[in-house]
Amino acid sequence: MRLLADLEFDTIQSTEARIGKAVGAKGTGRIRQSPFRLTAQLLSPDETANRGRNQLSLRAWAANNVIDVKGTLPSVADIENVPLQTQASGRDMSELLAIIGVAIPQTRSYRLKGQLIK
Repeated sequence: MRLLADLEFDTIQSTEARIGKAVGAKGTGRIRQSPFRLTAQLLSPDETANRGRNQLSLRAWAANNVIDVKGTLPSVADIENVPLQTQASGRDMSELLAIIGVAIPQTRSYRLKGQLIK
């Protein structure tokens, strides 16, 4: 799947090996042929820097849809079997699924909640 992203990360300042506040990122890009924009935050930068848990949140906008992902990774490299809370909403689910090449009939506006596990 083709993905191109132009991301800008917050400046990180550390005092005595502590960052303190959340570290954010924002940007734009394209997934396949669909443009998107996103904002994200690492909510636990001090724990992450000390090889601890990674609390994160992300919101993305694409094809008239909004997608939210929130959760906690046990460590930077540990993404297997980690439940992430996911929500999606928009005016037509067929617009969302068209991004990944799945064709369905047009729908009414929708709102979904679920759990994403890799």
